[in-house]
Amino acid sequence: MRLFLMLCIACVCVVLTGNAAQSREVDCTYVTVTLPDNWEVVREPGKDDSGLFYVIFGNKEKPTSVILMSGPSDGKPVGEIAALLGDSVGATEEPAVRDNQCGYPVNNGQEGFCVVTANKERFLMTCFYGDAETAMKVLETIRSDKYPELVPK
Repeated sequence: MRLFLMLCIACVCVVLTGNAAQSREVDCTYVTVTLPDNWEVVREPGKDDSGLFYVIFGNKEKPTSVILMSGPSDGKPVGEIAALLGDSVGATEEPAVRDNQCGYPVNNGQEGFCVVTANKERFLMTCFYGDAETAMKVLETIRSDKYPELVPK
């Protein structure tokens, strides 16, 4: 979790540079994301030392990042999972629960928002930091055939 927090802060602080990239599909094991132009993979999909799966995307034109993190839910309610993860992502309020998902504003040096979804097997935390409109271009492309209930609504 500590590594995740450090990567979040680093991602938010780094201004990405480079030429516009073509949109592309990114297989994140539990979900698939279509990265629009001007977005890149900052941290390739994979597991960290604690066994949590995550990926970080960054926008090249605006200082905006999208972070997806997944792990076992152990059958815990989504509100409990969201509360446990809140400190690590800079939650500024208690999570609001609606339709088996929780959301809360976050701030780790840059304002954003996180949504946590869960089923009996897995949870998915979807966060963005920076410009909401820019982040939505990525967030709207998240899909999953195997775990559609984890896709934030």
